[in-house]
Amino acid sequence: MKVFWSVADVGDETKNAALAIGNFDGVHLGHQALIRKARELSSKASVLTFTPHPETVLHSDAGHFYLTSDQQKIELFAKLGVANAIIHRIDKDFLKKKPEDFVEHILLKRLKVKYVVVGEDFTFGYRAMGDISVLKALSERFGFITLVVPPVIINGQRISSSIIRQDLRSGELDLARAMLGRPYSLLGVVEGGQKKGGILGFATANITPPLGFGLKTGVYATVVRVGDGDAFQDYLSVTNVGFRPTVTTKKTLVVESHCLDQDLELYGQVIKVFFIHRLRDEQAFPSITVLQEQVEKDCQAVRQMYHSPAQARFRVRD
Repeated sequence: MKVFWSVADVGDETKNAALAIGNFDGVHLGHQALIRKARELSSKASVLTFTPHPETVLHSDAGHFYLTSDQQKIELFAKLGVANAIIHRIDKDFLKKKPEDFVEHILLKRLKVKYVVVGEDFTFGYRAMGDISVLKALSERFGFITLVVPPVIINGQRISSSIIRQDLRSGELDLARAMLGRPYSLLGVVEGGQKKGGILGFATANITPPLGFGLKTGVYATVVRVGDGDAFQDYLSVTNVGFRPTVTTKKTLVVESHCLDQDLELYGQVIKVFFIHRLRDEQAFPSITVLQEQVEKDCQAVRQMYHSPAQARFRVRD
């Protein structure tokens, strides 16, 4: 798969191809349906998405709760058989483009596509003035074909990134997993912390989540993946998402994972944390000893889950 960070760099790679367009945050089952349709139409099935999320451009002081980083999107697109992934960098000027200009100058003159594949709620152009009816009218005018893929429904509910975010903010991992088609995960670089986990007897790999990260605070049964491609190793783990009120008064959100029965040196490495099950709320304990006792209970709870019929939930894939 070829990756482009601007439509200006694409050349003829997408000429006469099918192009799926969207933010694709999460690359959930609904997004995957768009990509499958593009693959049915063209051997050069391509994706056009945008970075950063338009909300962060329009409201720079507000962090956006991303379901997937750009790197995760790229990995998922490749596994879905995309030929060309265009992660176009946007700014306020880009968001001021009129729908007609977007179609004529980007889809046609730059990308030269034959098919455009979108979802029913697709909007584009300045203040989202373009919708499906506008896109179809422009496709007739400019001579390309628009295909609208219906939403994917699970348990009577339409899959959307917004609903998945709501589920994660509520700690409803199973609902989010059903819509994503995989467990929710966070990718990050392990940072050097205060090393208090090691002192407590539970060494942790700490990630500072990005601005806007919205997973409900608490303690989770997780899988930590070290390495990428085919050369990776998964470790059963317990992860705390929160502010560590027993050991610090700082209000810095941290994602800290303890890999069970392992002695790993992960500082500086990129890891991926898959969130499997929410165990409990984060809480302040009266002493370090009581905290140690609770963490051991958390570890034992995860071991019991892993050695139960629920074990299949820990076999994770993207």
